[in-house]
Amino acid sequence: MTRFTSSLLLSLPLACAAAPGAPPAEPDGPRACTEIGCNDGLELEFARQTPWPAGSYRVTLRVDGKSMACQGELPLRACDAGPSFQCDDPSLTLGESGCALPAEQHGLSGLHIAVSAATDVSLVIEHQGALQATAKLSPTFQTSQPNGPGCEPVCRNAAMRLNLR
Repeated sequence: MTRFTSSLLLSLPLACAAAPGAPPAEPDGPRACTEIGCNDGLELEFARQTPWPAGSYRVTLRVDGKSMACQGELPLRACDAGPSFQCDDPSLTLGESGCALPAEQHGLSGLHIAVSAATDVSLVIEHQGALQATAKLSPTFQTSQPNGPGCEPVCRNAAMRLNLR
């Protein structure tokens, strides 16, 4: 019995040693990083009190001098038919909402662009070629480390809500 306890006690320090490639141990013990991911981005949520009218739409976003746009029509296509709106820049995504609902409940939920900083942002929404909404935005980006301090990844994000008529 004594021999078993001695071998167990001798092997414990090895079992608690840091694994190769792990972050260095903190003064109060070893640090373990999880593997939660994150992405940089600016998220704009569209809030609208009335339904989105049917017809063609163009949503143009200008970020620090770079212009990009998404185009499509409401009502949306069937959910299994793929997106109804196409964007001309792969870093921009327009959120579609309600494809499984009646056509009068279809709409645009917002947009996301993969950027880690932006100081000059403007948005234009056109319906049937006519100006429907404009906004000049000043996003505030915040840094996040979902796996804790000293662990990768480090991401920068900003989120804003736009009240549309």
